[in-house]
Amino acid sequence: MKHRTIWLQLCLTLCAQVLLTASADAQSQFGWVMPLDSPAATVAQTIGVTDITVKYHRPLAKGRKVFGGLEPYGKVWRAGANDATTIAFSTDVKIEGQPLPAGTYALFMLPTETEWTIIFNKTAKQWGAFNYKEADDALRIKVTPTAGEHQEVLQYSFPTASNEATQLVMHWDKLKVAFTISADLPALTKAKARKVFNETEAWWAANYYFRTKTDLEEGLRWINASLALNAGNTNLLVSAYSLKARILGEMKRYDEALQTAELALPLTAKSPNPAAAKASVEKLIAELKKLKG
Repeated sequence: MKHRTIWLQLCLTLCAQVLLTASADAQSQFGWVMPLDSPAATVAQTIGVTDITVKYHRPLAKGRKVFGGLEPYGKVWRAGANDATTIAFSTDVKIEGQPLPAGTYALFMLPTETEWTIIFNKTAKQWGAFNYKEADDALRIKVTPTAGEHQEVLQYSFPTASNEATQLVMHWDKLKVAFTISADLPALTKAKARKVFNETEAWWAANYYFRTKTDLEEGLRWINASLALNAGNTNLLVSAYSLKARILGEMKRYDEALQTAELALPLTAKSPNPAAAKASVEKLIAELKKLKG
């Protein structure tokens, strides 16, 4: 009985040690998290088609001199507390005009009295700045801090935003540090649209309406879209012009149909099988002429 009691006490002691030394990540795996002195926070902003998300922990000033004191000048800071602050971009962006690829980065800051270096580090998941490596930096920019009203708890915010750009501001104690994030909205929108909608899919949609004869006007819209999106796919161009000519012929718009088919003829020379492609287009032109009368 005595041995059992000792064994039980030993087990309880070991369990207590495991629980007391468990990290916040480990705790969350079991569905519970102990409260932190610097609570976690997330702030997000969308500009155009770009999502920006900042995840950080919020330390308190507690009457201390923060920058140049609690956070020394000339030393890389995690830009928060506990885990390194992270910033994620769903598309490529520019930071103060400097390009940065899409991805999730650890956000570090190197403060001095007159100039701050904002650091985007490729090792996003790390504790504090203890294992920070400059070799893993994706981008560094320099900004000038400004004075602000007292902010007891560290705060990140996006005070301004448009479809093209936003400004991220770090505000703690009596200091603000801001930098501009921008994105090439026209190029990103075009790329995003092409990802879900391209010339080949548009051709198949047009072909469906031509085959079924359910809505030739809709088929014409889709084939025009296919032609507009085509970035030099010669083989598909021949097919697209031919399909458009057939749709126009079905609509009895023979002059337009013949003009369209003629556009396909010189392109056949660059087809995988030029002779067969040319013969097919010439046959289409002959059929359209016969229909026109």
